[in-house]
Amino acid sequence: VDLDTEPAELSDTIASVITMMDAQFQQKHITVDTYVEPDLPTVDLDVRRGRQILLNILSNAIKYTTDNGIIEIFVTTSNDDCIRVDISDSGIGVEKEHAANVFSEFYQANRMRDERLGGTGIGLALTQRLVQMHDGEIGVVSPAVFNRRRMPEGTCGATFWFTLPLAVC
Repeated sequence: VDLDTEPAELSDTIASVITMMDAQFQQKHITVDTYVEPDLPTVDLDVRRGRQILLNILSNAIKYTTDNGIIEIFVTTSNDDCIRVDISDSGIGVEKEHAANVFSEFYQANRMRDERLGGTGIGLALTQRLVQMHDGEIGVVSPAVFNRRRMPEGTCGATFWFTLPLAVC
């Protein structure tokens, strides 16, 4: 896969993906909180692939979050040369022994549950490759870390994060 990167406003890409997925959020009554740092610099992004990264992570967040759950998207300048996107959910979380493998092809922490929910074990592996092709990093922490709201009591959740380099002027 070749990337066609250009300086892009990540906030525009995020907004378009949220709009695209709105029916899925509404179907499960999931509240989506988005915070994008003001005056966020542009990133070097293949916009089509950037949408795929966000779609894959948000699709998993929806899949593993129960009705009336919460998803938070938190976007900040991470350091001098990249933007960090944290996507936290109030879902079932990722057990510590599975966290290292969630980006492996065809890996499923609980095959029966994941297949029932429509998982194949491909999405996060593809997402990792796309992030790395952009010279970014990706990871997961569980329990989730919410930046702007409290985690609902009795939930574990997960935060999937990734970085993208700033556009070179």
